[in-house]
Amino acid sequence: MSWERDTDWTGTLKSNLPDLSVIDPHKGQPELESYLDYYQYNISRTAAYRCGLVNTDRSSVFVQILTPPNPQGTVLLVHGYMDHSGGLSTTVNGFLEQNYEVVSVDLPGHGLSDGDRGAIRDFSHYVDAIRSGWEAAADYRAQGPVFGLGHSTGGAVLFHGVSENVIQLEALMMAGPLYHPYQWKWVRLLLPVASRWITRKKRRFKQNSKDERYHQFLKHDPLQVQELPTSWLMALTEWQKDILSCSNVKVPVYLLQGTKDTTVQWQENVDFFSDKCDDLQVALFEGAGHQLLNEKKPIRELVFDRIETFMTMTVRDQRQLPAEKTGD
Repeated sequence: MSWERDTDWTGTLKSNLPDLSVIDPHKGQPELESYLDYYQYNISRTAAYRCGLVNTDRSSVFVQILTPPNPQGTVLLVHGYMDHSGGLSTTVNGFLEQNYEVVSVDLPGHGLSDGDRGAIRDFSHYVDAIRSGWEAAADYRAQGPVFGLGHSTGGAVLFHGVSENVIQLEALMMAGPLYHPYQWKWVRLLLPVASRWITRKKRRFKQNSKDERYHQFLKHDPLQVQELPTSWLMALTEWQKDILSCSNVKVPVYLLQGTKDTTVQWQENVDFFSDKCDDLQVALFEGAGHQLLNEKKPIRELVFDRIETFMTMTVRDQRQLPAEKTGD
């Protein structure tokens, strides 16, 4: 990715977004073409590109559908907190190269979606937004198996949606999924007092990837959330109570985790998801930070290779399942 690019498109793009029914709208809209160019989406690998704002019960969310020629399946991709879909364009391009269609959704308050930047009253609003965006894309999605891939908060949201059976997937993949943030015990103790005096805190861009180019991109990306509302942490506290009682996820789950992650309390989180998933595989990546999908190239390529293998094996295993017998 490169951040030394023109960002004039940020002022007018959102008010001129097309409907999902329009194919390749970027060809007639310079602002949209600039957005795709800035985040280096490999549109040349698509047979069709669609995007637009989808209305939900509470806000409008930005949805993209990138369809390669002859797709072998679809990936529902959800970014992490303070990020947006453009920050995962390298992952999108990787799926396109493997002939997987990608449907991405910007969470409320993120990217090109509506909402107070980085704020949420209830994490269920995230689940509702993903469900609405996914359902709106249904008329335009390709046939074939459907996988979910969520990074951090995106992984937690997809997990919750699958557990409540409002999002149906063949398998779920989570990279550095959120449950407890890093040093959560101390944050939780201080939060009730701090929230009385501090409503927002300026974001500090931690070195959560060994890819220095990506780190510089984060600090200059015009769509990154710049402040942390304490109300988000309060909503996270309530969500943690809710998810404790949610149903176990029965589809295959692949949890990918860096061992140098200082954004989430990853050991505790792996234990939590191990209890809540009936069919879980865990892959640890030595020395990798929280931004597993945007790590330095050798780690990033290994991560994607593991993801691709998991998807291939999941499809193979499901095809080999015996058909259910029916009575006469």
